[in-house]
Amino acid sequence: MDRGAHSVEVLVTLLALKCALPDAFFMSRGNHESETVNRVHGFYEEVVRKYDARMYTMFGKVLNSLPLAYIVAGRYFVLHGGLCDKSDLRIEDIQRIDRHCVPETGSMMAQLLWSDPGSEPGLHPSHRGEGVLFGPDVTAAFLERNGLKAIVRSHVWEADGYKVDHGGQCVTIFSAPNYTGAPSPAAYINIGADLELRFVQFEAAAYQGKQPKRRPTIPLTY
Repeated sequence: MDRGAHSVEVLVTLLALKCALPDAFFMSRGNHESETVNRVHGFYEEVVRKYDARMYTMFGKVLNSLPLAYIVAGRYFVLHGGLCDKSDLRIEDIQRIDRHCVPETGSMMAQLLWSDPGSEPGLHPSHRGEGVLFGPDVTAAFLERNGLKAIVRSHVWEADGYKVDHGGQCVTIFSAPNYTGAPSPAAYINIGADLELRFVQFEAAAYQGKQPKRRPTIPLTY
């Protein structure tokens, strides 16, 4: 929850949607939903500026309670980052994690939040310094072991808002247009009655805050 001017408003809106639609709206924890990261990338400063440090502590408890992953339609494994270095990872292993804390470096929890798909088979160190790069064979084995069809994750900006890796078994979806200020589309996924994934791209909405004051134009004279 950071890297934006309205992170507080975004989080409150998401929480309101969860309250209004508890059986239809789901949120998962990302690598930035952590005390250590929020202190660096602006969320702490924004909350303290708009409220106070007590509110920041309350937000932290909420973010710590978010699920690390969930399963949609019995076939899609949804999480923020990716798989960890446990060779026989099962859903039950993830369910046993105590998520109400700051992830420890190198832990299964941290890897699930920070890992990314890689193009090479096997597991490899990540350039992020946390998590791993997991290859197509790792994805295929995990899905078969747990009776799933595909991994749906985010964590990485994509020029088109989404990317399909590992022969369609690993999908990255990025829903923040104009990320860090650079013009770029975002995307989301629709799952129809046939339970297939359909990608929908969208652009950033027009700014709806205070409009800049018009300045009179002065004709050039030569």
